[in-house]
Amino acid sequence: MKVKYLWAILIALSFFGCDDSTGSLGLGILPDKDKIEIISKNYDTSTKSILSGPVYARTDIAYLGRYNDKDFGSFEASFMTQLNCLDSLVFPEVYDRETKKGLLVKDETHSTEIILAYTTFFGDSIVPNHVNIYKLDEFIEESSEIHYTNIDPYAYFNKSKGALGQATFTAANLSVSQEIKNSPYYKPTIKISLPKEVGEDILKKNREHKEYFYNNDIFQKEVFKGIYAEVDQGRGTILYLDHVALNVSFERYVLDEKTNEILQTYDKKDSTTISMISFVNTKEVFQLNRFQNDQAVLDAKVAENKHTYIKSPAGIFTEIALPIDEIKNDDEIKNDTINSVKLQFDSYVNEDKGVFTMKKPQNLLMIRKSEIKSFFEENKVTDNITSYIAQINNNGQYIFPNISRLINTLSDEKAAAESKELAEDWNHMVLIPVILDITKEQDMYGQEAQVIIKIRHSLRPEYAKLKGGMLGDKIKLDMIFTSFNDPSFGPH
Repeated sequence: MKVKYLWAILIALSFFGCDDSTGSLGLGILPDKDKIEIISKNYDTSTKSILSGPVYARTDIAYLGRYNDKDFGSFEASFMTQLNCLDSLVFPEVYDRETKKGLLVKDETHSTEIILAYTTFFGDSIVPNHVNIYKLDEFIEESSEIHYTNIDPYAYFNKSKGALGQATFTAANLSVSQEIKNSPYYKPTIKISLPKEVGEDILKKNREHKEYFYNNDIFQKEVFKGIYAEVDQGRGTILYLDHVALNVSFERYVLDEKTNEILQTYDKKDSTTISMISFVNTKEVFQLNRFQNDQAVLDAKVAENKHTYIKSPAGIFTEIALPIDEIKNDDEIKNDTINSVKLQFDSYVNEDKGVFTMKKPQNLLMIRKSEIKSFFEENKVTDNITSYIAQINNNGQYIFPNISRLINTLSDEKAAAESKELAEDWNHMVLIPVILDITKEQDMYGQEAQVIIKIRHSLRPEYAKLKGGMLGDKIKLDMIFTSFNDPSFGPH
């Protein structure tokens, strides 16, 4: 469709949206007579579902549990984590009544336990689950591979030795009273008792080898390498753990702050209390998630060709083949300028499977297929050239309003290649569900604006069924071109 009025360009551009790639059209310097021609065209774009494979999952959240979905089958989440030791940590000494120095009642621990704490979860809050905790035998060495969701935890410990500890839990923490839950300081936790010798071994090494506690690295190699947690019974809940701790408790005297004398109880006995030293999972240590989907179900979903899927975590992506060759070979617009390119994905309504159905992803990253690995491993953000973000709208649509820089980049790449062979998927993009870390900053005009500072794979159970597929509704790449009719403005 061709239009020869300037106002038509403005209307069209406002419909498609713009970004900083559109540039000035120079409307203010045009002569009065009509010089501009606008062309609006669309091109069929093919899409298909592909298996995501393992995804890069460097995150502060540990995922734990199992879940069965009507459409996507079983899903399991487990994790390994190291535990942080404060630099140069020293356990208190036994109290000496003569010198009034020290603190402990006896040179031994009182108890040792693992704490798993969370604020949110997915699924059924009252289904019973059983968790096992295993102690790692091998030190976790740094590499990019350990942060992928197919990490093999059994390479780090011998499961036949048995669990270090175990517990039964519900996400609703049914054993805790409602009065406690109403407290502003309440946080749901799972407490898993460990054998006393676990704490005793840590205390003994602290007494005999204080150098083992100088820093995290030495502590993890010589004292406690970490834990692995998995649910082996129960299926219906995934916990999002934001705090994991190994607490070593000991009995100590309550002392007078001025004299350091032991305080007495009302019946003239020594006053004692229980204190603890905590080793927690922090950003300074490795926390590694393992996800397992029902592979047969995923394979079947990918084979469906009348639509596509997005499924997280580590499930299914949608792949897009952009029609760059068709655009370049279109004689009608061969020498015209691309002003705007819109790409829209419509999602179907997720089937109602009850209270615990998976929701649609809020954000989709569109990125070149060849750049996925480096994008996440190098902690990049979108550049609006070969990577873009779309947020779901109220109509269940993911709209990329202007990807003209991407089309121009791929077109230039094709032209520069000439007789050279490009990679088979050089024009392929992938839609990936992501979580955005956003901060607020002031722009040059003093206006507050949201800025994306980090983009991570979504590791929560989510899915969307999109229109498209090799045999489904065609996805349209809607484009606006402009050209100058007067020879003085260049060829058309």
